[in-house]
Amino acid sequence: MRTFVSLACTMVLTAMSMVSTAHAGVVLGFAPGNNCSDNQEGTGNVTQCPYGGFIHQGYGDSAGVDVQYKDLTPYQGGGWERSLSWWGAGYGGANGVLWSGESDANSHASIVLKANAGHSISLEGLGLASYLPGVSTWLQVHELGSNVDLLNEAVLVDGSIGTQINFNSFSSSKGWVIEWKNSSWDIGLSQLKFSVADAPNQAVPEPASLALVGLGLAAAALGRRRQKR
Repeated sequence: MRTFVSLACTMVLTAMSMVSTAHAGVVLGFAPGNNCSDNQEGTGNVTQCPYGGFIHQGYGDSAGVDVQYKDLTPYQGGGWERSLSWWGAGYGGANGVLWSGESDANSHASIVLKANAGHSISLEGLGLASYLPGVSTWLQVHELGSNVDLLNEAVLVDGSIGTQINFNSFSSSKGWVIEWKNSSWDIGLSQLKFSVADAPNQAVPEPASLALVGLGLAAAALGRRRQKR
């Protein structure tokens, strides 16, 4: 009987270990530091960020998330692939932001939080800062690979202290896309908050069900022992 009870306990503990495990929350900021690249794509050598430099594509990456920075502005003469640009002091309420474009007209910035296999991402919030007062941007946030928007509207950014937007920790096993446009030159992203969790490989029984499984196996073991007698 002890063998069967031990087996039951092992099965219960194994099933419990498959429950999604949350990692510590990430606050991705853009303060001055060695976070930029020596090429415009953001894939070169890591360098100290100069004003107007390009954020490195590896900044913010971890085992659970791949962070991708994209300047989607349609530049005159044809676009080219490049990362978002970095700026330090000057945007109200921030000591470092990411921005794109050559003017507010047609400027378009994007950050993708792509969940790596076996993980999920909960989006918690973001911060925007403005170089000039009274400027708004069109902000769109949606799940990666989905047309469902968490947010899709114009946002007026406080020119003195910036504007913080909070989400209700929406979770996705695919990831999230954050875009701001038509003012992504005067308005920069100052902060991004999210958390990463280990996604379960299969459905996990409720705790009460796990207990019943354990009791059921123990009862079966006892019944077999009595039959042998």
